[in-house]
Amino acid sequence: MDKMKLLPYEVPIYEGIKAGKKISQIAGEQNEENGSTFARVKRMIDLGFMTREGQPKKYKYHVVDKPYVVVEIRKTEDINIPTFEDKYLNDLVNVSLSEENLRFLRENKDLLSRSQLAEKLGISKLELNQVMNKTGIVQKRKSNGDGT
Repeated sequence: MDKMKLLPYEVPIYEGIKAGKKISQIAGEQNEENGSTFARVKRMIDLGFMTREGQPKKYKYHVVDKPYVVVEIRKTEDINIPTFEDKYLNDLVNVSLSEENLRFLRENKDLLSRSQLAEKLGISKLELNQVMNKTGIVQKRKSNGDGT
């Protein structure tokens, strides 16, 4: 089994969470700001050394129970970040409209709001923005009546 490679400042966090301590308690023991400890915890989660569950402000943190070694420098090849398929991001990148829908968009872009256009086209507003960016379709800014 591969050992995790922890940096010296990650070990107290890892061992503290393993012992059931809260992050704020660990930060206090290290005489650090909570923010830097939380940032390190986030990085350790991203690297797969820890997990987080629950809702914000009530998160429960758990360590991955694997052996580790302490290293002064973690090399890129030592980082084994899990990869995953993001279906929603792929859908957004690959969104397209038919010629008929593009014609409708060009004809109505200045008559309807983006929310209305997205609804009529059957896509999300985010997808509409992506299509408009890809095709170069620009919507005129509506004025507030005061010249702005």
